[in-house]
Amino acid sequence: MTTYSPNELWEGIDEMLYSAFLRTVREREYRNERFKKIFPTEFSMGQLVLVPNEKATEKLDPKWEGPYKLTEKLSGTRWRAIKIGRKPKRGRRPIGVFHEDQLQPFDL
Repeated sequence: MTTYSPNELWEGIDEMLYSAFLRTVREREYRNERFKKIFPTEFSMGQLVLVPNEKATEKLDPKWEGPYKLTEKLSGTRWRAIKIGRKPKRGRRPIGVFHEDQLQPFDL
């Protein structure tokens, strides 16, 4: 077993710390790029969106349903939306409250 004096150990510490710092920065940049959100977080009143289909049980069922029209911003991240394109059932309005993470922009 080789023994090192304290002076020998401290000689390369700056290079090792700098190398570790660079690896950390590269890893953080890679993670940010890899896991970047695909959907925008900015929505506006009247925008058409899709919401997750909670009734999807089979593998080939559509994962999203809609379009819904955003009608009101309830808080910083919650929106009230009305389903468009279909008549509501008698006495019921197809309204839902959704978090921004559950919304996907609807492109025609």
